[in-house]
Amino acid sequence: MLWLCIPLLTPLCLAVNPNPASALGESTRSPTEIPSTLQISLRAISDSDNAALDWQRALLAWESPPTEVRSALNAVQGNGQKKLSSNDRNAAQQWLDRNRAGYNLLKASLTKPSAQWPKRDPEDFEPGLTLVLEGMTILLFEVQEATRLRDLPLAFLRLREARRLADLALDADGAIVHYMVGNALLSKVHRAAHQLLLEQKLSSNQLLDLLNLFPPMDQAAEIFSRALRIEFRDYFQKETDAVKLAELWAEAFRNDPEMSLLLVPEPMHRVYQIFLDPSLVMRHPRPIDTEARIQRAIPPFLRYLKNSSQPWAMRKDPPVDPEIVMTTFIEDARDVLAAVADEPLPMTRSAANRALPPYQAFHDPIGRLFEAMPEVLGPTFHRVFRQRAEREALRTVIAIQLYRAQHKAYPDHLQELVERQILPQLPIDPFDDLPIRYSRKELVVWSIGEDEDDDEADGDRQGSWMEFDYVLAVEKKSLGAVQK
Repeated sequence: MLWLCIPLLTPLCLAVNPNPASALGESTRSPTEIPSTLQISLRAISDSDNAALDWQRALLAWESPPTEVRSALNAVQGNGQKKLSSNDRNAAQQWLDRNRAGYNLLKASLTKPSAQWPKRDPEDFEPGLTLVLEGMTILLFEVQEATRLRDLPLAFLRLREARRLADLALDADGAIVHYMVGNALLSKVHRAAHQLLLEQKLSSNQLLDLLNLFPPMDQAAEIFSRALRIEFRDYFQKETDAVKLAELWAEAFRNDPEMSLLLVPEPMHRVYQIFLDPSLVMRHPRPIDTEARIQRAIPPFLRYLKNSSQPWAMRKDPPVDPEIVMTTFIEDARDVLAAVADEPLPMTRSAANRALPPYQAFHDPIGRLFEAMPEVLGPTFHRVFRQRAEREALRTVIAIQLYRAQHKAYPDHLQELVERQILPQLPIDPFDDLPIRYSRKELVVWSIGEDEDDDEADGDRQGSWMEFDYVLAVEKKSLGAVQK
């Protein structure tokens, strides 16, 4: 259901697990045998370790940033070469000051060694999500300001807290949406650490501390696996209130049609609106066949798990072209579509009455509709490899700078980092299982990325996955893309 949860995060996911007791207890029993690799037990978390309880208290005194402040901070945190204007800096500082009480609660939660972001209350979707996102923005703002003012102890402290917050989101007892938020936040933290390296000349001890702050991501596949299994448990094994889902989606569509159809392929726009029409859904005897949905979900979920835990080159694509699945569904829905072929949408009552007979005859209409959507979950395993590549590239830059601090020159080859015992082994690019690339001449390191082609550091050199390679500059003067 992630294709619904992303554009309409709060309302549509509330249609899942309508019974809080069921949602927080054991999974709904199903005649279908669930493979052990997809089963999950939530962690037992005490109130003292429940970071979300601190966040809920913080939200009572929390104020979201003005639009112009949010835009300015997002632009700077997405591109280290951009700088805040003095006006934006002052406005951001004022926002931080207004949130000081809540911000202190957030930071206190991050000092707890056993802190966790536990399973959410389904009736209050993601209670800490706002604080996590905006709290990270403030933390990284302070990292940047401390870096600018050369207050390195504060920069390191806030960077440590930011990485901890990203880790909590990434490894939360929540579904894939938690994981995706954590992944995005972790990339921001990696960029902030890289910017610190470029802006300040750090001592050997400071570089060693930074290297220890960012250890290899050996647990990346395991963390993804946990989030994926919780996704399966919460959004496939449990009943979905189809009528509530349809009503919430219709309301969201009225409020923002473009956002509601953001992830829906254009050929599916009309059928999507018709099949989720509340007046049809409420009169269907069984709009979602949960058992059929579970049976359809097991093979792709097992594929996602396997893709994340084996080499990138061994990944498997869907056995059936998703385009074929979508066109087959549209063809099967032809009688429903023909009944209202010339009608404007949303449907009038009379149009809905004409569509009702073929709609009622359509088995599992909402389940089939979900199946026909693009695989949003499928590409999420890519993030396991991206996380590892980002971390290895960052560690490599830190290690190269540490080598230079100790030996007054840059290494000619990465093997020298191992020989000098700065790194225990050569940093590996997870996209081809070969060492991360390094150019002594250009002073850059890079991962070849998902296309598996080495484009010789063709990228913006600040860590972007929008380029051919994922590239990091070793020092500030080596910023700037290679001209091809």
